[in-house]
Amino acid sequence: MIPVLLIGFIASVALSAVGLLARLANLAPFPAEKLYNWATYQLGVPAMFQLVHKIFGFGEGGKIFAFVGVLFAWVGGLTLLGLAPPLIGGLVVAVVSLLFVNPIWALVYGLLYIGLRFALSPVQTDPNRRGVLNTLSLASLGLFGAGVAGALRPLFTGPVGKTNVTTAAANSSKTPLLEGLTSQDDFYYVSINNEALDPRIAENNWKLEVDGLVKTPQKFALADLKTFKPVDLELTMCCISNPVGGDLIGNAIWTGLKFKDLMDKVGVQPGAKWVTWEAEDGFYESIALRDALEQDVMLAYSMNGEALNFKHGFPLRVIVPGRFGMKQPRWLTKITFTSDEKPGYWANRGWSKTAFIAPLSRIDYPTRGLVFKPGEVVKARGIAAAGNKQITKVEVSTNGGDSWLEATLQPKRSKWAWTQWTLDWKAEAGTADLGEIKSGRQFIVRCYADGVVQGSEERDSLPEAASGLHRLTVSVPNKA
Repeated sequence: MIPVLLIGFIASVALSAVGLLARLANLAPFPAEKLYNWATYQLGVPAMFQLVHKIFGFGEGGKIFAFVGVLFAWVGGLTLLGLAPPLIGGLVVAVVSLLFVNPIWALVYGLLYIGLRFALSPVQTDPNRRGVLNTLSLASLGLFGAGVAGALRPLFTGPVGKTNVTTAAANSSKTPLLEGLTSQDDFYYVSINNEALDPRIAENNWKLEVDGLVKTPQKFALADLKTFKPVDLELTMCCISNPVGGDLIGNAIWTGLKFKDLMDKVGVQPGAKWVTWEAEDGFYESIALRDALEQDVMLAYSMNGEALNFKHGFPLRVIVPGRFGMKQPRWLTKITFTSDEKPGYWANRGWSKTAFIAPLSRIDYPTRGLVFKPGEVVKARGIAAAGNKQITKVEVSTNGGDSWLEATLQPKRSKWAWTQWTLDWKAEAGTADLGEIKSGRQFIVRCYADGVVQGSEERDSLPEAASGLHRLTVSVPNKA
């Protein structure tokens, strides 16, 4: 007799493999993904995120580790159902799935589990068919492995969002970009899911629903939205979890329609005070209606002259100048006007409600650890940004803050774009402690926003964004 738990394991792996592959192909929802979303949301308080970032950094690693952990817990739970009769096991699968997917898909998963268990029953009772069991085990594990590999794909394709260099030559778009723009390929990417599970929306299946306190609730196809007068806006976007000197920031020209034009179309009622955005991935955020009217808020369908790709929100995303990316959902599906505030997805877990970008600055060159000859001219460069405030000055210290040099600010095309700065420095030996090398220079950068100097107090990224000055050390030997 084949152990019942082995039969339960094969059925659970096969069911999970089919569900995961169907989800990766956008054919069906996967209960384990919904379980993962629920768990990460419940644990998504700032303190937990700070711990995850310390262990895994700011890439996909933490999310992938969590998803794989949930996946294996799901398989383990289903394996224990091998102790129950097939019909009872199928009922449990359906009921549990009902917590995360709609009733039809919950029933499908339950019936599929029952079918797998009955299909394996003859193998279980026939000792001469052990080879079939082994084959099924390997096939199930192979399918499951293929699905896990799909979820792990971001680990092997490299991170998105390397914006350390701010020149057009560093961008990877086929068409050369203007100086200071970040291509879609290089623009930072952060999501509540892991990359493999983010929405991939087909344009012909998508419409934007607008309802709530409006005179004419409507649904708009992408073609409908493109009939509005198009507007371009060069804007720097930054993630609230970006560390001091981090890469989770980029600058692009966004094309779309003014949010106010859409409001005029549907006719907002006098009692409306708040706007809630809802996205395909389950994310939602809100903003006061007065802020949506006072700023250059827009709905974007293009980035640097190209249609948004799926990572950056195709077919439509929100642009709210001066705010961190968490206030600007991608994959927008619904807009609701209400009289009361609905706090956002992360605001409900203790993160910032307003998410205004605080003044920040970064050194892009030189990079940490470089060695320069005495007398060598170094052209330092970097960026500074301050959300809805304007950068009025950038200063760089080459001696650990003992004195400061004023950098040259490059002209900007938009008040919402980051400011690029440069500074020519003649390398000279210093006293920075570099271990065995006792000659070096510590670079520090700080900016002024509307005349006020950037704060130097160090603070973690969450929940209100990182604070502190970006600094690094380079080596300058005493002799050439």
